[in-house]
Amino acid sequence: PSECANDFTLNVTINPATTPTFTLTDTYCEGATTDNLPTISNNGISGTWLPATVDNVTSQNYTFTPNATECATTFTFTVTIETPATPTFGITDNYCAGETPDTLPSMSDNSISGSWSPAVIDNTADGSYTFTPVTAECAADFVLTVTIDEPLTPNFTLADTYCNGETTDILPSVSDNGINGTWSPATINNTTDGTYIFTPDSGECAQNFQLNTTVFPGLIIAQQGFDCAADLNSYDLNFTISGGSGNYTTIDAGAFTITNTGGNNYTVEDISSGNNITITVTDDANCTVTITTTAQDCNCPTVNPPTGMTGNTFCFGEMPTVISVDDPGNDFLVNWYTSANVFLSNDNPFTPSAAGTYFVTLSEVANGCEGAAETVELSENSEINIIQNGFNCLPDLTTYDLEISVN
Repeated sequence: PSECANDFTLNVTINPATTPTFTLTDTYCEGATTDNLPTISNNGISGTWLPATVDNVTSQNYTFTPNATECATTFTFTVTIETPATPTFGITDNYCAGETPDTLPSMSDNSISGSWSPAVIDNTADGSYTFTPVTAECAADFVLTVTIDEPLTPNFTLADTYCNGETTDILPSVSDNGINGTWSPATINNTTDGTYIFTPDSGECAQNFQLNTTVFPGLIIAQQGFDCAADLNSYDLNFTISGGSGNYTTIDAGAFTITNTGGNNYTVEDISSGNNITITVTDDANCTVTITTTAQDCNCPTVNPPTGMTGNTFCFGEMPTVISVDDPGNDFLVNWYTSANVFLSNDNPFTPSAAGTYFVTLSEVANGCEGAAETVELSENSEINIIQNGFNCLPDLTTYDLEISVN
């Protein structure tokens, strides 16, 4: 009542507080670059954040407080920081130089996508290869360290030269320095030169190994004919030598004498009939061959029987007469035997001591070989007997006739 004034009406409007809106990422991979927290919301509200920047290590809440002049509510934003996954790979990290390496995959075994740098494994040198996950993946980089080993050279203690037909080494499946593998061909041929390749097993870091073998030409001793001695007690054996390498440094037949009869023809002298010998030959390559010869028998040749057998007959009581055969010459002896094969004489003609059947043969003087027997008969005439039977006197009695018989 003390105021001289009119009434005043104030109309107050209460506007509802606006909620700030933001387009913000609320999940990060630990260590990732975070968004800047904007001081003006998507719907135009100004304010400040607490904390002012997103921590990329720890999950936490961030509060936006509008300026005092803004009719807006606070905004709380929760950020989650995820621990990066570790990519896993089943990749070989050790290779033999030159070996085909694994292909570097664009996705890990636990399904993380990414790329590699370098993109291909170098099979000639050690190296590091980094897998970087794509941005959308919350995963750590992965580093593959690759070691390239220099292939080992297999070592073997194997002969590379052989005599023809010689027993060869067995090709081992493990080298002297412990490398496993296989050979092709699997066995050494002992008749011809060859090349043999050792291929290490797939798990071995080793080079192939090549063995070149030389097989020397074969030595051949060939038994030829033989010549019996005149007495047939021994023989000379002929043989030839062929093949081999260079000269024949040793030709040996034990205690027997060997004579070179020209070229590669040889004779072993004075071998006992029916016996064999051993001949050994060695050449410049130190290859040796030995043979045992086939024994030779110096059997008697066929000696013809005598011819011109001449028997005889003599008178009873007289000395026996001679029997004979044709003269065989100085190279033969005439041999007389009784019917009981008892030797009597070499005479020709021959005078037996009594009548009978006699065998006669010829034998060679040089070797004593004797032929078949022929039969010669020596006969004695029967004794003549005169028997006085009686007599008759004549009439005058001065004479008589005598009667006799003869048989």
